[in-house]
Amino acid sequence: MGAEFFPVLERLEELGIAVDVAAGEIGPYNWFYEESLPRQDGGGEALARYEYHVTLTIDDAMLEDYDGILIAPSFAHSFWVEPGANRAIELLHEAASQGIPLGGMSYGVWVLLDSGILDGRTACNWPHPQGIVKPELHWSGYLSKLDVEFVLGCVHTDYGTDGQSPIVTANYKCPAGFAEAIAELVVSPDIE
Repeated sequence: MGAEFFPVLERLEELGIAVDVAAGEIGPYNWFYEESLPRQDGGGEALARYEYHVTLTIDDAMLEDYDGILIAPSFAHSFWVEPGANRAIELLHEAASQGIPLGGMSYGVWVLLDSGILDGRTACNWPHPQGIVKPELHWSGYLSKLDVEFVLGCVHTDYGTDGQSPIVTANYKCPAGFAEAIAELVVSPDIE
């Protein structure tokens, strides 16, 4: 979702946090989810036209170069579509084993859930599986089967214990709050 991705980037830049975006392949990335949906106002074209030029592949990303790892909001394409999917999950597990801060917003939370990194931890009360947006349905359904405690809130930081990575999760409504929580971890990592 360009409407989620770009506000996170902008807010991190405003906070003085340098960001590298890695994907399966370098080059222009111009397929954002909004552009696959029909306009709700009946118009024929998508509401927004986003483009981002990716200059780093996931395979070339070196964990030691970063203070934190974030999973892109919405579909986080690079994590479930090759190339780069397997390496992306490996990087997440390596970062978690080293206590490096992690973050997932919107669909990025699903990546953390599916990878098992959030097992035994807490996360914000989103995402909604299969388009189910009524809290009582998604809390009692699929999410209740996960070893994760979902807490109310748009952004949540689980600080972990004994060398665990702090993990920031956020729903799609809070790109600025997500960026601010990440910045707090990488700029002032001793805050708890």
